[in-house]
Amino acid sequence: MAGLVARQPLVLVVGPPGAGRSAALTLLAGPAAGGTMIDLGALWMAVDPPGDRPRTVRLNGAPSAVGRKGWEAIAGAIGAVAMPPSVVLVDTFRGLSAALGDDDAAQTVGALVAPGRTVVLVLDDLAEAERFGEVALRFGAVVSVDGQTIRGVHPVADLLGSTAPDVPPQRRAWAEAAAELAKPVPPVVATASVPAPEPREPEDTSVSGARRRRWWRRTEPTPESLGSPPVGPPPVPSIDPVHPDGARRQASPFDADGQPAAVPPAVVTPSAVPPAADVVADPAVGVTVAVTDTTGTRIDRPLAPGGYYLIQVAMRAASTGAPPDGPTAGTIGAWVQVSVVAETATVPAGPHTMFVPRHGAAWTCPCQPGGPHTCLPEERSERLELPFVAPRRPDVYRVHLAVRHRATVIHQTRLELPVAGPGLPASTGPSATVTYEAPRA
Repeated sequence: MAGLVARQPLVLVVGPPGAGRSAALTLLAGPAAGGTMIDLGALWMAVDPPGDRPRTVRLNGAPSAVGRKGWEAIAGAIGAVAMPPSVVLVDTFRGLSAALGDDDAAQTVGALVAPGRTVVLVLDDLAEAERFGEVALRFGAVVSVDGQTIRGVHPVADLLGSTAPDVPPQRRAWAEAAAELAKPVPPVVATASVPAPEPREPEDTSVSGARRRRWWRRTEPTPESLGSPPVGPPPVPSIDPVHPDGARRQASPFDADGQPAAVPPAVVTPSAVPPAADVVADPAVGVTVAVTDTTGTRIDRPLAPGGYYLIQVAMRAASTGAPPDGPTAGTIGAWVQVSVVAETATVPAGPHTMFVPRHGAAWTCPCQPGGPHTCLPEERSERLELPFVAPRRPDVYRVHLAVRHRATVIHQTRLELPVAGPGLPASTGPSATVTYEAPRA
């Protein structure tokens, strides 16, 4: 799917907030890497430094009563710092419309679509694309997501079908396409005679010449399933303790006298039960919570009213004194969820998932919680970054952060966010206080 960035001028990520949307944005635009911030009144843009991937611009539409600027200024400012090839992430179109108005937001999207540039636009509903329908129909592809995963990729024209005219589509066409996209995907039921087919994805050798496993591929195909002879030494046959020659004979239902043979009781030894490596106790973690500006620098002074900031959450597996062992050391751990409750300040509530390994730092990634990791190292981030806008009224605001493992709370932190104003000392900065930490075994 990441190939859309290089080929498609407009990618619409459609669906509710959640793990599916986060996975799509991570694949399409990559994790935030800091960089230059450009404040255009009600709009927030972050430009990633150049690297071995396309330059990425993040544009977050945050409603504000002051400093609004027209779409021409916005498109011009983005074009000055994001010359093609580049990726422009607009999250979300609804927020952009709240800041600029529906018409100016649609004009902004149309102005940003340019040859060699990809605009990744987040929509809560496909019907919102009616505002810029002609551009979407001509250049757009839809990545549909739900709360947990990416559902599929479709050209906009395919979703509209025969109802799509050559001119901007009517509301009925977009509403019907949105309803069709929102339908639940029926589960594939396997019968005893006809097993459910497993999806196969073509090999992607664009990274280091090796096969890149798609994030949604949970198992690698075996040589037998591909119809080719197995590679490597033949499997070692299990030794039957009764027939060590390997020729297992079926037991007769009768004894030597012709009477029904007694069935010996089944004995299950502990070694016969495979350990459940993915079922772990509540992990012991060390959690660090900090408030930074948009470049990642910690704040040690009151917040500026209406300023843009980040809450950074980092975790490490608590040291148990046991050294790593085996080739899979550090890969067995637990998924945890980070939830936020804020007073007045608008902070993404979550839950946001992080993976805590047995040793070292936790990370965020696009993998499905509970499944195996198929992500690449560059798709992981050791910091969970939650953006927020400081309230405009001077006061001290509280944000409560909780870390859960399944249904158990293992950590809680209370943040106090002072907003600058009369009577507030200039030396008072944000503070984080641990209010609960689960006892470590």
